[in-house]
Amino acid sequence: MAGTTKLEAVNTMLSAIGEAPVNTITGGQTGDVAMAENILNEITRVVLVEGWNFNMDIEVELTRNSDDEILAPADGLAVRPYNKRQHNFAVRGGKIYDLEKRTYTWTTNVKANIVRDIAYEDLPEPVRQYIMHRAARIFRMRVLNDLQDRVPSEEEIRALADMKLHESEEADYRLSDAYDISRITYRQSPRDMHSQ
Repeated sequence: MAGTTKLEAVNTMLSAIGEAPVNTITGGQTGDVAMAENILNEITRVVLVEGWNFNMDIEVELTRNSDDEILAPADGLAVRPYNKRQHNFAVRGGKIYDLEKRTYTWTTNVKANIVRDIAYEDLPEPVRQYIMHRAARIFRMRVLNDLQDRVPSEEEIRALADMKLHESEEADYRLSDAYDISRITYRQSPRDMHSQ
């Protein structure tokens, strides 16, 4: 499936400051091209770390190694406990740290929700479009130091709406997934339901 390439996104960003497009973003790059690519990578990570249906794996079992330590996934932008009441942890130094026992040593495997880092060209097209427009605005703001660029453009707002529509169509969201609704419906904490 064809979609916006990283080169096309960088050229859109360059056009936002009146620069001519380039034929490649590999090899020796000019200052503006390198800056545009860096900002595109930065905004990609900023958007992805929020965790979306397309880049989040739910209830992944992380296994212990021979030292009874659990390594964080290399492509994990965020690794969050699936059930904090069973395992409350944080990622420190690339390893899963038990916040309650204050140790890297585990006696059991743990379940986690993992927000994955995905290459720009592997993202759904609405996500690429949003990242491209947001990155173009930030690139223009940093290069031209224009305070008006702090406000998202109409294109960026439309791209954000398209991305959220794509997310709602692809994900299986239900009203009962909301914490407050679940609390009323089940009369207990949704966190307690997973530990039974």
